[in-house]
Amino acid sequence: MSDWDNYRLRSSTVPPSFFVPPWVWALLVPIGVFVGLFAYEQYTVYRFEKALAKTAKEVELAGHRAVVESNQIRFAEIEAQQERNYQEAKRQEALLVEQRRLQIAHSVTGCATDAKRTKCSCFDASARTVPAITTEQCMMAVDKGMRWFQYYYANESS
Repeated sequence: MSDWDNYRLRSSTVPPSFFVPPWVWALLVPIGVFVGLFAYEQYTVYRFEKALAKTAKEVELAGHRAVVESNQIRFAEIEAQQERNYQEAKRQEALLVEQRRLQIAHSVTGCATDAKRTKCSCFDASARTVPAITTEQCMMAVDKGMRWFQYYYANESS
């Protein structure tokens, strides 16, 4: 009679959970080892994936920081370019004002005042009043002559 047969015969006195036949142990031990190794491998993979995700997040944040810094540098360059453009526009505007001033000076052909010398007007070749000339400049042109006026007006510091 085998142990198994003895087990079945004695099953009324011994609970079945206390006796495990050897062939069951022969199956359970390798299965337990396999399950344990598989679980350890899965845990290792989980830890690796978690570390990889953390590293990826750090790399992404570093990349984001680099993009932010790059954008800040670009914004600073754009602001500097806008400032240069503004300065150039101011310089061009001053140049245009100067050219217009010279054009006005060369377009004036004569100046006249009333008898009491209270009003003075300058005229161009078409006998139109030149409004850019002040009364003081007009009086100087009447007093000192047109050549002096054109020289003074052309060389006046703006």
